[in-house]
Amino acid sequence: MKQTGNASVEETFLAPPRVKLNEPAELLSVIPAMLGFKPKESVVIMVIENNCVEVTIRMDICQLEFDLERFIDLREKYPGALFFVAAYSVDLGLASSCAERIERLVGDALMMSVVSNGRSFWIRGEAEPRRRPVPEISLTARAEFAGAGMRMFEDRSDLVALVQPAEGELANENMVLMAELVEEITTMKEKDAVERFKFLMANQEVLSKRQLLEIGMLTSRYWTLICALSRISNRRAIPECELWQKVCRQMPKQYALTAIALTAISAWAGGNGALQSICLDIGSQIDPNSVLLQIPITANQMLQPPTEWEPMRQIFLSEFLNWQDTFEKAEV
Repeated sequence: MKQTGNASVEETFLAPPRVKLNEPAELLSVIPAMLGFKPKESVVIMVIENNCVEVTIRMDICQLEFDLERFIDLREKYPGALFFVAAYSVDLGLASSCAERIERLVGDALMMSVVSNGRSFWIRGEAEPRRRPVPEISLTARAEFAGAGMRMFEDRSDLVALVQPAEGELANENMVLMAELVEEITTMKEKDAVERFKFLMANQEVLSKRQLLEIGMLTSRYWTLICALSRISNRRAIPECELWQKVCRQMPKQYALTAIALTAISAWAGGNGALQSICLDIGSQIDPNSVLLQIPITANQMLQPPTEWEPMRQIFLSEFLNWQDTFEKAEV
């Protein structure tokens, strides 16, 4: 994922529900579900294969630096695919120029290109362009995304709030709790630390703020022993992801990296690419060189679908253990 300062230039989203399309314009109703929020001032590219959405890419329109190499990778990964382009902006002239730029790269693989202000859309290339209302997402598509544990929000900030580390007064309060826990955790015998972690994870539905902080601290301190990666599976990804979201929201930002990385990985395994990408944004602000963060970053860059998590898990575990010498544990 490219970064300009703290802003994301390119975000890739992968979602397992393969929504069947009756006509290309229906894609406009699917995009908010794919992203997890309604796009604004964005360019969205969707890869369509066998009449199904395979990959969705969103870029901020004000920072449009389309990565030709990434596009070539997509063309190679999906050689027979078609591409749907949607440029969103209140400035329809700007949206049109951005769409045109991408159309030239897509060439004859273009399915359709549209510009939209979020309420209406216009199909580019029509002899007589006419205004059309953006279609509402179908009940079938909405049910599929809800079934996959994905939520739709009005704005991206609502999605960010799911994993935003504690700040301000909450962070100060939680730092006091962490100070109370630190001696207990750092002096634990390794066996006791593992057992305590297992106990907390077995009761994750009723965890207090203190216990969520304890999970975050145990995971950071005894990472190799606990090896939380081994808990994440495609089948259990959604409840794992929800737990790590709760941990993220309690940990002060400087101590939240492990929980953020695990949220990103479980989000990927569960198909919630929107949350995965947001976690990478936040995690990269804390430590862009984090070894643990390289796992979801690699999956993101390689455009790996969620189904690849199971076969790749053991490889990641092995590689991560080999990286332990360079992995800086979060201070407790």
